[in-house]
Amino acid sequence: MHPTRSRRRRAGLTWLIAFIVIGGLWAVGAAGLSGAVPASAEEPPEQLTIEVWSGGDQQITPGLQFAEPLMTRMQGADDWAGASVEFLVDGGNAVFVTETGQLSGVSVPIDVNGFATSPPLLAGDVTGAFEVSAQVASGGSTSNLVVFQLEIVPLAPTTAAAVSGEGQTTFVGEAFPLPLETLVADQLGDPVTGASVTFTIPPGPVTFVGGVLAAAATTGSDGTAVSPQLLAGDTAGSVLVTASVEGGSDPSTTFSLRVVSVLLSADEVGGGEPLHASSPGFAPQEQVVVRLDGAELTSTSADADGRVEVDLVVPAGTIPGPHLLELVGASSGTRSTTLLVRTTAPAATASGDEGARAGLPATGRDASISVPFALGALLVVGLGAAALTAARPQRAQAVRTRTRR
Repeated sequence: MHPTRSRRRRAGLTWLIAFIVIGGLWAVGAAGLSGAVPASAEEPPEQLTIEVWSGGDQQITPGLQFAEPLMTRMQGADDWAGASVEFLVDGGNAVFVTETGQLSGVSVPIDVNGFATSPPLLAGDVTGAFEVSAQVASGGSTSNLVVFQLEIVPLAPTTAAAVSGEGQTTFVGEAFPLPLETLVADQLGDPVTGASVTFTIPPGPVTFVGGVLAAAATTGSDGTAVSPQLLAGDTAGSVLVTASVEGGSDPSTTFSLRVVSVLLSADEVGGGEPLHASSPGFAPQEQVVVRLDGAELTSTSADADGRVEVDLVVPAGTIPGPHLLELVGASSGTRSTTLLVRTTAPAATASGDEGARAGLPATGRDASISVPFALGALLVVGLGAAALTAARPQRAQAVRTRTRR
């Protein structure tokens, strides 16, 4: 091979190798540079640490502001310049009060001392526990999540009122038709849910089922609490049941109940007036005699259930006051009650009768018409007498004048 041509080949090969080496080095450098940029961009943000400083574990009633704002504090010597804490109400019925309105979430800058303080927190109208979370999530930094535990509690009960069951009457040995129901409300008049109510019966003819004298109940969402069933004992009488509410001003209400052996259609009657009496507990078809102060008024018989229903008339002339009314069974004994007889009011009379009672004839003329005529007549007579009196001196003077002539 020609020497010149051989040298050219060796030189071309040298340049090719050099080109390959330089290209490889360039590729390695480019790859290194391209890997450094993403590594810098994906560097995680600075992690800060905060803690709950104050404002947790608060309670408030609906519609009011919590007493303290929520406050966090930075921990350690971290650099928090430009960072803020985001407060967020988690599933609760409350809002932060700000200049721009009421918000469920706010961002508060961290001050130079490392504290972040929320705006005032306003409770809504739904009671219950809820949380407010706080976390640094701004200024290129983040932090751990802290939580404030808060609760909206019902208003204290201030009133209790009887809803049903008041004024019931039943026979001895029977159940009262209705349980006792009371309504508990707060100072705004709204029903209180979950209030504890205790029904208390004094010793006497009434008990709850099981013979107990006290029973507890809890108000529902409508604010009412209902007692157990009431039972009458074997004696007649009256009781006053108290329903008292725990908490607040300890309001209470009462229910009057009555147990009778004989039920009357009226608490009091006048002599000669009709009256209806009923009483259970007799034998079916048993003959029963009705007596007033021991004197028989009438007799009847019990129905197939042993109940007596009888109409009677209080004798005219019965002395006003309490009297003993008895239903005496032929075999089942006596049921009795007190009957109050009132004074019978006299019947109203006409004006003509008043004249007759005074011994004067009744003309039927309206006295309101007669009086003006009588006054007019008296006036005329008076004027006439005055005129005659004034004329007498003039006539006497005229007579003296004629006598001188």
